[in-house]
Amino acid sequence: MWSKTVTFTAYLWLLAVTDFQLAFAAQDATHEDIRTAIYSFAHSLRDNVDKLERHERREKQSSDQMQNMLLTIVNKQREQNVEGKELEMAIKGLEESMSTLTRAETEETADRKSTKLMLENLDKRIVSTEAEVKSMLIAEQKSSNQLYQSFDDKLNAMSEQISALQTRFDSLERTPKSNVTNDVIFELLNKIMIDQSSQNQATVSEPANATSQLVQETRHVIMEAVKSLSDRMDDSDRKRAASDAKLTEVAKSAAAFQDDVQNSFRLMSNEVKTLSDVEKVLVQTADNVLDTKRRIEYGTHQILMEVTAVINDRSKELNDSVNSGLELAVKTVLDAQSVGMANLSVKIETEISQVWRQIGIMYQTLTDSASTLATLQQQTDVFVNSTATSVDGMNGKVSAIAGRMTEVDENLNYLLGRLSLVTQEFKEIKVGLGEALESIRVGLQTVQGNKAAVDLGPGPNPIDEEFSENINPNVLSKTVYTVT
Repeated sequence: MWSKTVTFTAYLWLLAVTDFQLAFAAQDATHEDIRTAIYSFAHSLRDNVDKLERHERREKQSSDQMQNMLLTIVNKQREQNVEGKELEMAIKGLEESMSTLTRAETEETADRKSTKLMLENLDKRIVSTEAEVKSMLIAEQKSSNQLYQSFDDKLNAMSEQISALQTRFDSLERTPKSNVTNDVIFELLNKIMIDQSSQNQATVSEPANATSQLVQETRHVIMEAVKSLSDRMDDSDRKRAASDAKLTEVAKSAAAFQDDVQNSFRLMSNEVKTLSDVEKVLVQTADNVLDTKRRIEYGTHQILMEVTAVINDRSKELNDSVNSGLELAVKTVLDAQSVGMANLSVKIETEISQVWRQIGIMYQTLTDSASTLATLQQQTDVFVNSTATSVDGMNGKVSAIAGRMTEVDENLNYLLGRLSLVTQEFKEIKVGLGEALESIRVGLQTVQGNKAAVDLGPGPNPIDEEFSENINPNVLSKTVYTVT
């Protein structure tokens, strides 16, 4: 719109110059007319300069507002970077806790395996020990049975020997009266020997001595047999007592072993209960970790939704403010140009005769202003395009982040890498916005700088033929006119 207005204004000026030349050739103008025309033209130029200055101030205000908005966007990006770093730290802490839980679960699995192996070994040892105890008891029972059998055999043999000795003694001391004991026989023999000692002392002494000697020998043999039998009985009693003591010790050792086995089973049951409690604690810890993970996912989703909503709102506000500012500026310029052209078209025929020098100066000023305005327009276009591209890139990246955050459950390391890439891209966007702001600042300084106008001397001065054909559309939007 500005380009059309400037082009139309330039054509009107050229047409007015041509008409003024024709009118000046047709009739003469007085000095008062020329003076009035110059004053009115200077007044209109001052009005146009004031309007252009106001337009520049409004554009400066709009650029300041845009700069403030960009600074707000940069601050928001910094806050988002800080939030991203905090989220990254939280994810790192979650990863460390997950690795700690994994190590604890691995150690618990190893402990369970070792406990299971220990229980299996203990069961095997208990089974083998039970078999050994059974075999020992069977062997001990067999040995005790054999010992009892040997005792019975020895007792039978001793009873047989006693019965044999008894029969031998009976055969030796048998008399016509079977119920007379040896003592009676001995006393009778002594009496007989005393009675007959006087008569047949010589003949009877020899048989009596022989009989007494035989009786004494028999008595000694019987006493020795009884003594040996009593000794053997004592030995058998001692051996039986020793075997009973040994069996008692074996029974006590078996009872003690059984108590140890029961204590071991009790300890193992306590350890199994402890392991079950540890397993419950691990299950509860895993549930807590899953709850924490769900909360983090929910918080991340809320953050993404809020960031997306804020970015969309800021983008809409920025677009609305830029569009409203541009529309207001275009409307103001069009109104000013229309009013100026209406006033200028009425007075241009009487005010153009002595303005060739001013036209030359204005031509130089217009050329400089055209280059400056072209530079400013290019910088503004670049800034707007870069801002739109940056906002579109931010929207695309935020949507990409929202899509990629669903992959957190599959690979946390991949998520951290993507988050670092997103952080780097945000930094690049920040650097690009900073460069764009710097370029806008330099452009504004260039526009605000005063350039010296070249004095081409009194007119008429030649105008390039290509000026009307190749005139820049943005030439007269911000032209500063000077009147000397």
